[in-house]
Amino acid sequence: MESSAQRTRSLIPGLVDDVVHEMFLQFVAIDWNGPFTLILVSTAWRSVVISKPRFWTWIMVDETEPDWKMRADVGAHLSRNLPLQIVLKIPFISDVSVMDLTSRCTTLIYEVGPAFPRDDAKLLVAPIRYLAI
Repeated sequence: MESSAQRTRSLIPGLVDDVVHEMFLQFVAIDWNGPFTLILVSTAWRSVVISKPRFWTWIMVDETEPDWKMRADVGAHLSRNLPLQIVLKIPFISDVSVMDLTSRCTTLIYEVGPAFPRDDAKLLVAPIRYLAI
């Protein structure tokens, strides 16, 4: 008689699903669109990624991306109540509030856009470092 582990298909044949989950976590930590990319691979991957709140805790706030707020809201929702790591791409001059995200933020990382002068970035980042989260 087959065990339930033998009946279910592995997400990636030859790899234990725990290893695949760790690979997914590493991927979403380096690619801001990671979870959104992974859910497009297959229905099995979509089910796993949507069901794992840890895959949704990295949120990029980049107003140069037209759907940044929708992606941030989806990530905040699917991460359930886990703490968020927010990457704020500067300059950020949007009128859209991110206060709903910062209440759950444990890490705020700033990323300087390519067109932004480095000296100006230093002036903007100083207040961000001391932002009470």
